[in-house]
Amino acid sequence: MSDRDAPSWDDLRPSWDLYRKMLDSPHVSPARREATFWALEKLERRMGVDWLERYWEVSGHVPYEVNLGSAHVSALGNLLDFALRFAVLDGVSGVGKIQREMRRDLRDDRRRHCALQLEVGALAAREGYKVTFEDRFHPGALPSDIVLRKDEQVLRVETFAIMPDKA
Repeated sequence: MSDRDAPSWDDLRPSWDLYRKMLDSPHVSPARREATFWALEKLERRMGVDWLERYWEVSGHVPYEVNLGSAHVSALGNLLDFALRFAVLDGVSGVGKIQREMRRDLRDDRRRHCALQLEVGALAAREGYKVTFEDRFHPGALPSDIVLRKDEQVLRVETFAIMPDKA
């Protein structure tokens, strides 16, 4: 291979297109390819075209569920779960706040905290709760990560992730 034929470093920077190209492998089944394409498209729409590259610049890597989704079963499950949570919670009050936080704060710990909020919200929605994020359950209260309402029941949920300082 000559230097002229070698890929440039820009070709290797993480992008949604790069991960879609990885699906061209003959080792990727058609069903896996279709599911992964769907998840990548949904996440690109939610997180933005430049999210993977910005994440890589800040964290030194791409979120593992995206990076390994086309090659490893457990990572694909996590990738699909990540995209499905947004799909299930589409239109829920406050989900945009979580999405914006994930787009702005590119630390792994912050992404995991937000993913936990989405997981709890999606599971509660499946059980028939009305879900809101970063909501005050009454006007004088501080916002809760998640507020779940069903009949007369109101549950305030705080999710926690232990994170190092940004320093």
